[in-house]
Amino acid sequence: MFFFFFHQIPCPPLSIWVRPDGSTRISSDILVAKGRGGEEVDVAVITKNPDKRPVVVVQGEAQGVEVKGLEPGAEYWVEMTPVQGRPFNYTGSFKACESQ
Repeated sequence: MFFFFFHQIPCPPLSIWVRPDGSTRISSDILVAKGRGGEEVDVAVITKNPDKRPVVVVQGEAQGVEVKGLEPGAEYWVEMTPVQGRPFNYTGSFKACESQ
C-alpha cells in the first residue's frame, strides 16, 4: 500500500519587485489566487530601523500597487491591509535594490 502526501508550498503573503528605475511593485499572490486580486488595499511602507517611520501609504488593488521614491539600498517593512471587507494583515520586508 502506498500513501502519497501532497504538500503545497505556501505562497509568501507579499511579492515585492524593485525595478531598475527604483519603482517598486507590491502584490499579494494569495489574494490573487483566491480571486480577490481586485480588492482595494492600503500598503504602508515603513523604514526598517528603530524609528519605524512610515515612508508612504498607497492605496491600490491587491494584484499590484506601485510605490515610487524609495531610497536606493534602504531596507523597508511593508504592511498590506484591506480598505474594507474581510480583514487580513500581510507583511514583508525588502531592500530597495533591483530584483533579479
